Amino acid sequence: MTRLQCILLLLLLFVFSFKKTKAQEIPVNTEQQLENLVLATEEETEDDLFLQELEYFRKNPLNLNTADANELRRLRIITDLQIANLISYRSLLGNLLNIYELQAVPS
Repeated sequence: MTRLQCILLLLLLFVFSFKKTKAQEIPVNTEQQLENLVLATEEETEDDLFLQELEYFRKNPLNLNTADANELRRLRIITDLQIANLISYRSLLGNLLNIYELQAVPS
């Protein structure tokens, strides 16, 4: 490899090393994510009830060991099948000890 080719290769590597990858991007805040979700599904909502509920759960986290099916449904992030499986798992094995135990819940 000639000296000129080495210099060009190093220059190209130098230029592309500063390119920002998607993994390095800073995630947008919760409100922006919700707005994007509404735009993507083309559902227009007149009120911000969902946003208010998310804000409520952010300030008052739900205890997964004591939450009933209705409280879990209010989260809107898990399906009825997942809720039933979580409640069944709790009744069979007792309270969750940490968040990693959620991986053991079926579905």
